[in-house]
Amino acid sequence: MKVAIPAAAAFVVSVAALTAVRRLRSQQHEETVQLPLENFADIDANTTESHDANTAEGNNNNHTDQDPMSSLPAQGLTPGGVGFCPSIPSSGGFSALVGQTKLIEIKSLSKLLGVRVLAKAEFQNPGGSVKDRVAKKIIEDAEKSGALKPGGTIYEGTSGSTGISLTMAAMEKGYNASIYMPDDQAKEKSDLVAALGARVKRVRPVTIGDPDHFVNMARREASEDPLGFFADQFENPSNFAAHFLGTGKEIIEQTAGKLDAFVAAAGTGGTLAGCAARLKVFDSNITTVLVDPPGSSLCRRINTGVAYHDKDAEGHRVRYPFDTVTEGIGLNRITDNFSKGIDYIDVAYTAEDKESTMMSRWLLANDAIFCGSSGAVNCVGVVKAVKDGRIKPGQTVVTILCDSGIRHLSKFWNPEYMARFDLSCPDMIPSPLEFIECAA
Repeated sequence: MKVAIPAAAAFVVSVAALTAVRRLRSQQHEETVQLPLENFADIDANTTESHDANTAEGNNNNHTDQDPMSSLPAQGLTPGGVGFCPSIPSSGGFSALVGQTKLIEIKSLSKLLGVRVLAKAEFQNPGGSVKDRVAKKIIEDAEKSGALKPGGTIYEGTSGSTGISLTMAAMEKGYNASIYMPDDQAKEKSDLVAALGARVKRVRPVTIGDPDHFVNMARREASEDPLGFFADQFENPSNFAAHFLGTGKEIIEQTAGKLDAFVAAAGTGGTLAGCAARLKVFDSNITTVLVDPPGSSLCRRINTGVAYHDKDAEGHRVRYPFDTVTEGIGLNRITDNFSKGIDYIDVAYTAEDKESTMMSRWLLANDAIFCGSSGAVNCVGVVKAVKDGRIKPGQTVVTILCDSGIRHLSKFWNPEYMARFDLSCPDMIPSPLEFIECAA
């Protein structure tokens, strides 16, 4: 039965919610935090709150004595999840819609694992992925610096999502876009980039040292264009800034600062590094976790200090830098964006393709969440961290649902394609506790 809420009552709830947020902010530690991040002028240390001082009296950051969601404002709560996103009128198209995505609870995993599993629904961004945040920030910063000139063309090498986001951001502001993509990525991504108005070039996948790598080709073409701007998502600090100043800040606000762990994969490294740094500055007790696809060397870099994978050895090279059915994550080099947050990452795990595939089907069957491959990898990482004891019973963990499965219909969500790699799933998906191993 639906119950109508009187307008006056709704107004009171809204005022109470806003008051609660203001009270929370006023209670946060006011001391200026000196960030150990060099050459990063975009961050204003005065805006970076920390509540470590509030945990000095023996608080181990395990919020089991109180429902971690109990102090959240009522406004903005979504069925099965949480998220306070103030409704402030905005002008503009793409830019006005980026960010403030909902934070939802993945109930099946919460119940199974005995922890509160929350996820940022980044597919709610106008371009359908977390990369919208990066595209918006890169273009804003390039305009301010003068690197991007009126009537210019934005060049980028991308596995797909950043190309979509940059094209939309470019169209909004009257720029052109030229996107290079490896031809082994789902074709629907390049089709969408083209439909949005960009010039798309699909090239064969090669290692980053090859001049014909998609990133190098985009960089070279930009350098030959007098009005060209190379977005450089892998090395551009605006990527890190988008998540330090945006995504990470939203997570703190939407959980009222009550979270114990954060889990994410890394492609360019911006999402994980930016969020991990912001969360650790806010509360150093928060556990930050990297989850890596097969063949990527980032997991070993975090756990051993060496960015090396067994498949890099002579005689064990794979066709391309590394083989996995996931897209947009994993790397065999340390980007500038990843390096900015590397000291804020506590532990890393590898998510095997079978685990990620099964997880995606579990989420669809149990939560009606239709996510892309990277979101599935992130949820595998949550399970591994719980099984490994890094996330303890009763704690709250936040992860990222980077995009929707709609972008992966021809490959990750195509049964015939997945069967080629022996990744078919049974009709009845077993518990993730059964098909996911906890080893790093």
